[in-house]
Amino acid sequence: MASPRARRLQLEAGAISVHGPDAENLLHDELERALAEEDRLRIRMREEWEALRTLESALAVGDTKERQATIPTAVQLAKRVTQPP
Repeated sequence: MASPRARRLQLEAGAISVHGPDAENLLHDELERALAEEDRLRIRMREEWEALRTLESALAVGDTKERQATIPTAVQLAKRVTQPP
């Protein structure tokens, strides 16, 4: 199966064609689905990046007690956003 971006590019380039009375509507719907999937993946990547930055910041804290307090929260956040949808 093609990636959402590849699918969108194929749709936009006309490499994928749909025939029939509702061809234009079907093609439009398919393009909208591909764009929505791209947006969903982009949002997920941003959430994972933010979780990793939070974990990195927690690990960089110099004070041992503060680090012990922030790391578990950062790890839980990272686990939550990196679980498969």
